[in-house]
Amino acid sequence: MEAIRLSEEHGGRVARLVLEAPPDQALTIALLQELESALDALGRWPDLACLVVEGTARDFCTGLAPAQRRRPYAAMLLRAWHSVARRLASLEAVRVAKVRGRCLGAGCELALLCHQVWADRTGKMGFPEISIGAFPTVAPLLLAARTGETRAAELMLSGREIDAAEAQGLGLANACASGWEDLDALSARLLERDVLSRSTVALRAMVRAMRPPAFERLEDDLLDAEKLYLSRVTPSQDAEEGLSAALHRRTPVWKHA
Repeated sequence: MEAIRLSEEHGGRVARLVLEAPPDQALTIALLQELESALDALGRWPDLACLVVEGTARDFCTGLAPAQRRRPYAAMLLRAWHSVARRLASLEAVRVAKVRGRCLGAGCELALLCHQVWADRTGKMGFPEISIGAFPTVAPLLLAARTGETRAAELMLSGREIDAAEAQGLGLANACASGWEDLDALSARLLERDVLSRSTVALRAMVRAMRPPAFERLEDDLLDAEKLYLSRVTPSQDAEEGLSAALHRRTPVWKHA
């Protein structure tokens, strides 16, 4: 695997999955295919109690790669992301996102698919897709359960980034550390307290028992979101303009078409 690193810790009870696509850990089709293979493998780990997902550099994940949001890659990219989302949602293990730096778009949705989000003061979370003439496809299905309908709508419609402290206040993050090294120490303490001191059998059963209704509907709802995105957003002039503006670091000029 070239874009991710999967390692086993604590006798196979903890898996660490590190995104290794610097500088910003953008999700390309190739990276998503590697993620899918890794999650398939994790589904066969009999002793797995917890999966920790993190980035290798200063960012957690900045979302879907902008260059592949265009045709002819857009459909393949979106379907690869949704396949990863389904597999992650169905993994019977405690899922933790360990967030440093930017955690945006599909990267923030990756965190939403986890039970716990542990962040440090550099963490920036949000769904900026609306600013490039697009929309997030997983967040509309899951975000309100964390933040409430009003704040979820505000975050997605504004596209603004929030820091880790605000994310914790909204329920988007569970714990915040004060610095780079402190997050590692916090993670070690929380793993010991909430995972390693518990029965793997009980943890896996609890994860299955607490599976929210939104996760049960994810298969059909993601198909609907996928069809909407590919039929209305991908072919639009505004989607092309938004991507071009983002890639060239300029303000988009919308045609509303």
